[in-house]
Amino acid sequence: FDRVVLLIIATNCVVMAMDEPQAPPSRKKFLAEVDSIFLYLFTVEMFFKIIAMGFVLGRNSYLKDPFNILDFIVVVAGWIGFFFESLSSLGFSALRTIRLLRPLRTINRFPGMRILVKSLIDSLPMLGDAL
Repeated sequence: FDRVVLLIIATNCVVMAMDEPQAPPSRKKFLAEVDSIFLYLFTVEMFFKIIAMGFVLGRNSYLKDPFNILDFIVVVAGWIGFFFESLSSLGFSALRTIRLLRPLRTINRFPGMRILVKSLIDSLPMLGDAL
């Protein structure tokens, strides 16, 4: 299951790299449809994890892990952007930029990378003191 999710995340990164502001309308439409498919896949993965771990209650529940909280925020923001895409004049198009956090979901799959990122984040206050 984890390897399939990693493959989906890697494919999503490739598709996001294909997006550009001056792309032809046909490519933009194709990329929007593919992005919707990724959103569905990430949602299914999130629900599988919630069913397996529990949502909030329990010692090892889904929302007890900070990286799962990141996954949850990325998926929910994706759905908010999906539903309110027609209201882009209200500023909801900025929610689409949160999908750029999707590659960070790979951190959850590699324990060594997770420790490294957590250490970097924990060291940020000390770096501020050094400046």
